[in-house]
Amino acid sequence: MGRRRCPGSTLPCAPDGTSPTCLTVVQYFHLAALSQQAHQLAAAGDEAGLAAVEAQVDEAVAELWSITRRELKEIRRSLEEVG
Repeated sequence: MGRRRCPGSTLPCAPDGTSPTCLTVVQYFHLAALSQQAHQLAAAGDEAGLAAVEAQVDEAVAELWSITRRELKEIRRSLEEVG
């Protein structure tokens, strides 16, 4: 049995517990473009540019998973502690 497809999309749904979270086509291509930018900046050694793109990825993923700004700030703080 295949994975369910998101309404209005050909992309598969990813379960988040009780309800599916779906990437829209726009979100998918936005995250893909940010990922490509991040890889290029990392390869070029541009740490400041990479940090800026990583912050954009964080914001896009937070929106996708309905993470509040406060929760995202706490996640970032926790990652700094372990990082």
